Amino acid sequence: HALGMALVRQRRYDEALVALERAAQLQPAQPQYAYVHAIALHDTGDPARALRVLAKNAERHPADPATLMALAQYSAESGDRDAALRWAAKLSALRPGDPEVAALVKSLMGKDGK
Repeated sequence: HALGMALVRQRRYDEALVALERAAQLQPAQPQYAYVHAIALHDTGDPARALRVLAKNAERHPADPATLMALAQYSAESGDRDAALRWAAKLSALRPGDPEVAALVKSLMGKDGK
């Protein structure tokens, strides 16, 4: 994981993606490793794969707020509002009263509140 992060800082993205994916595979009990791998995938132009990595991470770690937040945001970004709302609802149940989560839900609901 540290190697992958160092490679990102050096802008060696292809190598970083390999290192981050390997770290996530070797340490599946660490939700942040898959999360960071997914963010890197998204930021290097592979949002569909990022969503798949995040969804798998959410299966393993259903209470990981960073993963749920990214799933909601990336689903919305991809145009899948229904999926975004489902992920946001899970996050909201996990963190009731969190203003950041409430703002996300409100933005996903839109002005019409539906």
